[in-house]
Amino acid sequence: MNPLAPLVPRLWTPEEALAAVTMLNTAVDAIWQVHGEAMVGAVADDPDRWPLDRLVNIEEDAMEDLPADEDLPY
Repeated sequence: MNPLAPLVPRLWTPEEALAAVTMLNTAVDAIWQVHGEAMVGAVADDPDRWPLDRLVNIEEDAMEDLPADEDLPY
């Protein structure tokens, strides 16, 4: 069992569950865009800690569409 499963509300509707998955996938994509290159380096440095088969949705172009620094909200 996934250790985070108990944190998922059982009363969600299917639409709410799909909205949560969509939001989380969007967040994962954003993390890869901002930190992808460094994360790939971390995997290369310690492949036993970060096995590649557990990483999902690694897109080849994750680093291509980074926003300009002045477009970041912080």
